[in-house]
Amino acid sequence: SLVLLGLSAMLCALSARNGAPLGKVEYSTRLGLRLLGLVPVTLPFLWVALLLAGRETARLMLRPLRRDKFYGYYLLLVSSGLVVWASVALEPCATQVVGGWAWPEAGPAALTGVLWGTWVAWLLSAAFMLMLATPWLLPKRPIPTTPTFHAPAIWLALAAWFTVGD
Repeated sequence: SLVLLGLSAMLCALSARNGAPLGKVEYSTRLGLRLLGLVPVTLPFLWVALLLAGRETARLMLRPLRRDKFYGYYLLLVSSGLVVWASVALEPCATQVVGGWAWPEAGPAALTGVLWGTWVAWLLSAAFMLMLATPWLLPKRPIPTTPTFHAPAIWLALAAWFTVGD
């Protein structure tokens, strides 16, 4: 969690500072305290929640493929996709309803006020962060035979919260 927290704070700070890799974003003061005067404190925690819940949800979805030799790649792709899917629901709520941040370079053709390339950057950023955190996320003991549904419930609750906010 600490690795993902640090990486997400760095990612958000880079985007706020010089617009790379996610695109230029301006955070509102409505989100509270800021790290280094750039990133709201709550935003990296939201990223960590989405990343971990998305990864565990993907593990549950891909459980039948656990023995496949490409399982790790599937897990990385599906979990990154789930993070982007939840962020698609988050964006209108955060930008238009709450007013938490704005994308000044986005034009009228942008989806929910975000440039199209930002979704690709989010997918790649989520995959990169999950790749770096994978050594800590690998199970160190045998996987239980009965799956748990806590992570999918958290992921669905976050996605539903963003959707209802929209």
